[in-house]
Amino acid sequence: MKYFALITLLCLSSFAGRVYKVSIMAKVNGHIITSYDIQELSYREEMRLRQIFNGPELPSRIVDLRRRALDILIEEQLILDHFNSNDAYQVPSSLLEERIEKSIARRFGSDRDKFYDMLHQKDMTVEEYREEIERGIILELMRMEFIRKKIVVTPHDIALYFAENKAEFATPSQMHIKLIILSKDKSKYDERVTKLKQELKDGKSFDELMPQSDSQFNGDLGFLKMTDIRPDFLEALKDKKAGEYITIEETTQMLFVQLSEVRKSAVPPLEDISDQIKSKLSSDQEKQYREEFIGDLKRGAKIEKYVE
Repeated sequence: MKYFALITLLCLSSFAGRVYKVSIMAKVNGHIITSYDIQELSYREEMRLRQIFNGPELPSRIVDLRRRALDILIEEQLILDHFNSNDAYQVPSSLLEERIEKSIARRFGSDRDKFYDMLHQKDMTVEEYREEIERGIILELMRMEFIRKKIVVTPHDIALYFAENKAEFATPSQMHIKLIILSKDKSKYDERVTKLKQELKDGKSFDELMPQSDSQFNGDLGFLKMTDIRPDFLEALKDKKAGEYITIEETTQMLFVQLSEVRKSAVPPLEDISDQIKSKLSSDQEKQYREEFIGDLKRGAKIEKYVE
């Protein structure tokens, strides 16, 4: 962990310019994985993290990200080695050529000069570019063969999961809250409070009276989950019916709080969330089969990690 963190800190100061300190981070069946490989994989996400975090939290976030990137690179090398160890596995030449052409067209259109400029900037040959595309195809084909093809989610599976986990899909109870705030530092405060109470008693709608509020913000708070509502609001409103209001006096202001509407917790019908459940079950199966596949590959591999 300390070594990984040290490498991260050494790279952070120069990372914006993509100048890397190259160190060997792992070996998989003799194939070397360097800190440069890790940073190339995590570059875009690291840039996003640098926009969100700063201070001491940033290095720890990047350490975690690079650790995950290293695990991905180890997994990919195991898959590549498995592919290359079996002569029965082949990448169809027609598929490779098609992917290469599509990759170039997507990034550079019909301008081959831009493609060659990119190769020059990355110090990459055309053959190395082909190998990069082929690597992606191999990983895709192997994951399809040993992981995704095994995924089967039946209507019965979906219905059973729904029956056993209805609470997971229940919408939370919500209250629609509206506010009128009268500030004590405004003139005729007591008169305004009395007048507003009388107007509400006389049947004027809360919406009609909301412009009297001294708040610069819209008093319609919309539907809020119970966990997002002030505890004193909840306690005072718990026995109120829709349309009724309560008052809460604070040091500097008086709050008129209306319970506009209540939405009770409800479970949507199965047909509305069957796709969501199928996606979750598929994701769970994919994770399981991936762990099994990679676990099998690791048992027959020599993996040396120089970081924790």
